[in-house]
Amino acid sequence: FRLVDAWFMGQRTFVRDWNIVLQAFVLADLLDEALDMLQAMESGDDDRMPLPNDFSYCVVLRLMAKTRGVHAAASILVRMQLRGVRPGSAAWMEMLVSAVREPFPDLDMAKFWFTKTQQTLHRENDDRVPEEMQWGLVPPYSSLMSGYVKAGKVKDAFTLLGVMRNRGVRPDSYIFMSLMSACMKYSAYGTEECRQLFRIMERMGVEQRTANYNVLVQAYGRCGQLTEALKLANKMRDGGVRWDS
Repeated sequence: FRLVDAWFMGQRTFVRDWNIVLQAFVLADLLDEALDMLQAMESGDDDRMPLPNDFSYCVVLRLMAKTRGVHAAASILVRMQLRGVRPGSAAWMEMLVSAVREPFPDLDMAKFWFTKTQQTLHRENDDRVPEEMQWGLVPPYSSLMSGYVKAGKVKDAFTLLGVMRNRGVRPDSYIFMSLMSACMKYSAYGTEECRQLFRIMERMGVEQRTANYNVLVQAYGRCGQLTEALKLANKMRDGGVRWDS
């Protein structure tokens, strides 16, 4: 960017153009440069630079969370709100993902970010029919569930699955994979619970991917049910499900 800085500043640019530069800094893990540019945009000292929008902050927030943690990333949200920029669902989702990514996730904090993400998603999608909203509603549940699984809160993870079903949000195969993996790691009845989850996927019409089959095959193998494992492997072959190592 420094090579074309003078030329770029002389063009008639818009905030979307500056956001591309911010994204370039983020992709290169240049957090300090991104923060300097964001601050310059905020200051308004140079009338060639537009004021940042919610996307500008969200791009920087992602790298801040990655490199300095969720608490540091929260300062970006404060800056947004002080300048009258309303955080969108993408910003709240970044905070949720960052919270559950921590080695020992703060689940109370994760639930707070989850609630903010859900509220904002519904506000942003008021004019959409439920089927069109599904793609955006599932990721927050998936992230919170991964936090529960990481913390060994299997009961809370199953409760969250029930909340999804009651709210008409259709879980995807990754959510079921998280639950199946948690059952195998923390439950004394992991094999049977994995089998039940697999059946629930069938009843709900959720695609059973290779990862879901793998967990159940491993479950059968661990308890010596090799015949069941072989049957499942044959079902994968007949259904055209890709095998992996």
